Amino acid sequence: WSNFLKPGLDTVDRNLEFVADCNQLVSILDSILDEYNVHHPTSKLQMIFFQDCIVHICRTCRVMSQNSGHALLVGLGGSGRLSVTRIASYLCDLRVLQPELKQEFSISDFRDFVKEVYLLCGQQMIPCCMALADAHLVNDTILQDVNLILGHGDVPGLFDEEDTDKVVSELRKDAIKAGYPGSTGGIMSFFISRVKKNCHVVLNMSPVGAVFKDRCRRFPALINCCNIDWFWQWPSTALRQVAKAHIAKMTDMESLISSSDSKDGSPIANQAVDLCWTDNVSAILVENHSAITDAAESYYKESRKRVYTTPSIFLDCLTMYRRVVGDLLTSLIEKITRFESGLRKLAETNDRVATMQAELNALQPELVRKTTQTQELISSIAVDEQQASQIRETVLQETQVVQLQTQEVESMRVDAQHDLDEALPALESAIQALNDLTKGDLVELKSFTSPPALVRTVMEAVCLLLGEKQDWDSAKKVLGDPNLMKRLLEYDREDGRFS
Repeated sequence: WSNFLKPGLDTVDRNLEFVADCNQLVSILDSILDEYNVHHPTSKLQMIFFQDCIVHICRTCRVMSQNSGHALLVGLGGSGRLSVTRIASYLCDLRVLQPELKQEFSISDFRDFVKEVYLLCGQQMIPCCMALADAHLVNDTILQDVNLILGHGDVPGLFDEEDTDKVVSELRKDAIKAGYPGSTGGIMSFFISRVKKNCHVVLNMSPVGAVFKDRCRRFPALINCCNIDWFWQWPSTALRQVAKAHIAKMTDMESLISSSDSKDGSPIANQAVDLCWTDNVSAILVENHSAITDAAESYYKESRKRVYTTPSIFLDCLTMYRRVVGDLLTSLIEKITRFESGLRKLAETNDRVATMQAELNALQPELVRKTTQTQELISSIAVDEQQASQIRETVLQETQVVQLQTQEVESMRVDAQHDLDEALPALESAIQALNDLTKGDLVELKSFTSPPALVRTVMEAVCLLLGEKQDWDSAKKVLGDPNLMKRLLEYDREDGRFS
């Protein structure tokens, strides 16, 4: 019996309906699970809806659909109690709230959590599910508060005076409208009635040891005010279904199988291999888990010591199997990739070699022609080299002759420089003497009819320098030149010409 076949309706308008086909519930629950994961991205659920799981979900939904409906889910760790609580609460439009576990979880932390839930349920009228586990029930004081919440909903000392006044001031009109007295006690009774209507407690407890028995005996509300749902060992069919679902998520293996070469290469054959592989592995894992369970029972009969094989152990085994197979597949795929890459490179190399060979064959005549030209060029270079050698010898001989001439010229330059060095003082004396001459001296020289020998010699030299005849008449003409002094002073002593 279920009340979530029409999820779009409000919880008040839903009716219980009997479902004979379990597959119909599986499809509905799968869609609801996808919707839940979309709305809760940080706390996604991974569930496989086998028959026992569906029974637990339907039973929990029926409990939560009732006013003050509380549930006690009893089972070993990893049996799926919290997942059932979350999905059932989502089906009943309840907000799931759990206390945050700390290193030292105390009664004050628990009461702060209860106060938050009470304000949501009684003040804001938000339906909530208070999910509690053994880890939250750390002492008897917390269990006593849980016992009061399950019994009549009122926890003494939960709200201080300030919080009480705030609740009373906000709910006074609604309480009086509902027929409750306007006193503080009446309004708080109205508040508690709202809490009892909207708050649902789900206890996830383990039956291992004597703690569970002692708590049920000392706190009777755990039994009297809760609907008890026992989570037994998963049957073999459920284990096989869960194993198949986990293995089906191994997309790497599926892709590897689908890409591998079968005998006929058809997709049907690949699909058959996939199904056969999944069924065989699932059967082996379930058989191993069942064998461990039987061995644990035999060990208990022999030693009276209990060893529990929980569904979480089976899930851990599946996770480990997927991790190991995933590592092997990754290594295998890397090797296949490298092998295919090597084959591809070899094929590319062969294509390039064939192309280069064809190009080489096409260039063979040109290569022969170039070789012939090269040989001719080498012969020509040899002839040129011989000629260059002869020219080099000639140049060497001429270089030696030039070096001898250079030495002779250098010797002559040294001698000329020596003569020049000796003549320079005389030149300076002549320039000084020239500067000392006056026009009167020139007139006096010009008046000589028969000059002395030294005067004649000097004037012949001046006529020679000036390009005149070397006689006294020409000398007298030169002496009559008014620019004679200027011409002699500006005479180019380097080239032997006037400037």
